[in-house]
Formats: sequence, C-alpha cells, structure tokens
Amino acid sequence: MKISLREKRRRQTALDIQRATLDLAREYGFDQVTTDAIAERAGVSTRTFFNYYTNKEAASVGHPLGLPEEAKRAFEAGNRLLSEDLRNLMAAHLEQIEDMQDIMQDMIRLARDHDRVKRLLDQFLAGLVEELKASLALRMPDAPDDLRRVLADWVLTGLGHAITDWVGSDHMSLQAAFKREWEVQSRVAEILLESRDG
Repeated sequence: MKISLREKRRRQTALDIQRATLDLAREYGFDQVTTDAIAERAGVSTRTFFNYYTNKEAASVGHPLGLPEEAKRAFEAGNRLLSEDLRNLMAAHLEQIEDMQDIMQDMIRLARDHDRVKRLLDQFLAGLVEELKASLALRMPDAPDDLRRVLADWVLTGLGHAITDWVGSDHMSLQAAFKREWEVQSRVAEILLESRDG
C-alpha cells in the first residue's frame, strides 16, 4: 500500500514531536518537560502538538506501529508451518522500527521510571496481542480462543525480549536479536514437547 505525501508528512511530524519529547526528557528529566518546550524543539506550534498528542506522555510513546497489513494478510492466508509464517510476520513488524533504536531506547527507559508512560505502552502491547490474536483466528479458526490468546501473548513477549536486547546493545541488529530470541523460544517449545512426566 502506497502512502500519500500528506500522510508521510503527518508521520514525520508525529515522529519529530516524539523525538523532541524524548530528547528533552533525557536532557532535563521528564517531569520538567512542558508541551510548549516540546513544540518549540520540534519546530511546531503548541496547537499542532495537540493535534497529534493529548499530552507529553502520549508524545513520548508516539504512534506505535501495528502489524504491517501486507504481512498480516500473507500470514492469515499462509499454508506453511505456523511457526515459519509467525516468524515472518514478526520479522516484518520489526522492519518498521529498525531505524528507531534511539527512540525505543529512550521510550523503554522512560517507561521504567514513569507509570503513565508504562501504562500507555502496556495498552499498546495489549492491542498488539489482540491484533495478532485476530489474525490467528483467521489462520486457525478451529483453535480455542484462549489458545490463540496465549500464543499471541507468548510470541509478542518474545518480541519484547528481542527489542530489549537490541536497545541495550551497541553491536546487535534488531533482526539478529529477534533471530536469537526466536531460536530460544523454539527450543523452549521443543523441550516442553519432549518432556515426559514420571
């Protein structure tokens, strides 16, 4: 799907405001940051700031990206191994943020210290779980809903571990962190399947 020039500009402005928020929070502490200061740093009016975000907490989180539509449709219609198609869908999702390591790093740090920012991130992640669960419902229509929910949660928790490893590393690419985490998750699944009680 081609993005219009107007939409590209809107996305860039939203990203500029988010970067300004995170930069100011790092420089002065988040509690000292005002929406006026964010708008000035981003080169927009305060009115424009409020056209994009309701408050500085929302600006610090930005507009997190959901699953890419094309990759999601391919997953839902896929006929390969579920694990292979899931891995491809998650890799496509991560491609959207590969050039945002600084933003992700600052956002994760801020969420550790500020409950309102953490709640917003948690809401986004819950929405992402629901989005993946809906795709799993199309891919696995006969599976129980609670199984799809747990699978979506498990996959996205692993994705979160990969992102955390990536932002904490100076030398690891996001895709390499994801590959390593996926291998660990796959091995855990194998161990569970191999386990025998008694």
